[in-house]
Amino acid sequence: MQARIALATALFVLSAAGCPREQDTAEVSPRFQTEHDAILDHLVADFWSEDGDWEGDMQGDATAFAPRVLYAAGEERGEGRYAEMAGTTVEHEVALLQAYLLTHVLTMDAVIGAPGLADGYEVTHNETWRALFLGGAAMGYDMMVTDPDQFLPYVFDLATVYGSGATMCFRAWELSELEAHRTNGLDLVARADAEAWDEAEGRYDWTLVMDWPQATMIMALVGAYRATGDEAYLERAQRVHQTMEEQCWDDERGGWLAASGAHGKGLSGNNNMAWALLDLYEVTGDRTVLARAGDTLAYTLTEDLYSAEEAMAYHHWYDDTVSEPGRADYYCTGCNFQLLANVQRYHRNTGFERAAGLASE
Repeated sequence: MQARIALATALFVLSAAGCPREQDTAEVSPRFQTEHDAILDHLVADFWSEDGDWEGDMQGDATAFAPRVLYAAGEERGEGRYAEMAGTTVEHEVALLQAYLLTHVLTMDAVIGAPGLADGYEVTHNETWRALFLGGAAMGYDMMVTDPDQFLPYVFDLATVYGSGATMCFRAWELSELEAHRTNGLDLVARADAEAWDEAEGRYDWTLVMDWPQATMIMALVGAYRATGDEAYLERAQRVHQTMEEQCWDDERGGWLAASGAHGKGLSGNNNMAWALLDLYEVTGDRTVLARAGDTLAYTLTEDLYSAEEAMAYHHWYDDTVSEPGRADYYCTGCNFQLLANVQRYHRNTGFERAAGLASE
């Protein structure tokens, strides 16, 4: 069980995000809106559960991403049912944590869904949700510094462990202004730099997939820059991004390969890179970074991963050198909610600008 907690803690905090840059809204239809609406309608119609525990959720991350997506959709569409579903989803997370208090068995779903508490608090100002999230951030930090190796059989890389924990701590600091959370986040970034940074390669050490630790650390480094104003954090985040551009961006088909020379791409890896790029854009205003985030979203909505007929994005894609090439035959509702959250963040950052104005070519 401790290992499951470790896996979940390292994964869930990737949903933490900062504030978007303000943009002027143009009177045009936003890019990716058709796919966003189709996926959202499918999720709500076919995967909603009255107890807030979304069906088809492979990792419990629908609890993490659904609240922010649903609150935003409810505001945009003017329909109260979306806010009600968001609140029920957050309360499902509360129930999972209450079960932990009774049983002392902390499940993966309980940990990975914690960002929903933070997102819910920012909309509703529910202090119980905020307190639970802040407690989770402190607990996650303690676990990571006490025994980081417990995470490695599941997330493989120290950079992913420390980077995800740091991002969680910075989000907690933003919600509380408690210096302890900021200090904890900076400590985890320092541990990643000391134990996993490869100066010659311009990236963090990795084993099975390159994209997860790099995306995670870009988020953490941006968080550290926001928390301190120290340009060194931003410069390292930009260097990691450049390394990913050189080694993992697929110039032919688009999207991020799981590693340099890999034969496949994952929806989750591309989701995380899009999120990291939006973080980076929000602190730099570099429009080439914003354009690449758009390119990434565009790839996830090609036939490699997305089925317009099913209105869902699938788990991964492999090229024809492997035994089972093409698009996977399964999907996760949580990953699709993260995709929708990325689209919404992209919209806020672009002000619904025309795609042609953001082309990276």
